[in-house]
Amino acid sequence: ESNIDSEFLVYFINDSFKSYDKNDENAIENEIIINNKNAIKTGRWVSDRQIKGYYGSDYEHDLNSEKGIKSAKFIPNVDLDNYEIYMWHPANPSFSSSVPTLISGYKTTKLIEVNEHSGGASWNYLGAYNFNKESYVSVGTYGTSRPVIIDAFKFVKISQYAKSEPLEYKEKTFNNEAI
Repeated sequence: ESNIDSEFLVYFINDSFKSYDKNDENAIENEIIINNKNAIKTGRWVSDRQIKGYYGSDYEHDLNSEKGIKSAKFIPNVDLDNYEIYMWHPANPSFSSSVPTLISGYKTTKLIEVNEHSGGASWNYLGAYNFNKESYVSVGTYGTSRPVIIDAFKFVKISQYAKSEPLEYKEKTFNNEAI
């Protein structure tokens, strides 16, 4: 059984990758978008469309249950290079304000907390990281007391602007302020 979302395609042209999502007319060269349907999930996540501002056809939530057991891993499967990482989710005051999000890059691991109360319906910058084929972003539920949402991640290759070592970046703080 294939777990590939038929609305999302990635293909290579002249050694560069392109992504196209039928729902995103603004998809550009050198980016990969991984929607919730293509995440590798642990535990039961439920598809929903109730809160507007989701990417693609839906988002998923953890039913606000089995905290610390559920997770969703987004794996871009890319060659070693520098990538900017963005997260998309609908926002609602009923969602978790401290979603543990692990960014596991090449020789770098960083845990950040994402506030899903605000910043919804747009690409939220999480930083620039050196990624390779084993790199991933994982959304967890540990320590949360409200629903955790998974929707989409975007990985934008920025090697044409990058140094040979991992980029330095300014950490973004997620709080109750609008982003």
